[in-house]
Amino acid sequence: MATHAELVGVYARRMWASPAGDYIIGQLLDGTTIKGQAQPGELLPNVAYKFFGRWQQSNNPKYPAPSFLFVAAVKDIPHNRE
Repeated sequence: MATHAELVGVYARRMWASPAGDYIIGQLLDGTTIKGQAQPGELLPNVAYKFFGRWQQSNNPKYPAPSFLFVAAVKDIPHNRE
């Protein structure tokens, strides 16, 4: 898998947060799991974001799908021809 990657998706929900609230495990609408540093309220449900980071294979048989470890996220603004 690539070292640096981008992922565009619509944030759905926070599944877990560290006690300090600065690290989250979240889920996108398509079911993709994301992990990274985000302050409470920084990622809003039903908003599209572009995440920058890398894919990580799971070592947990309970959660076999790879997850995306992000180091930055920005709102994804659609481009139009106007």
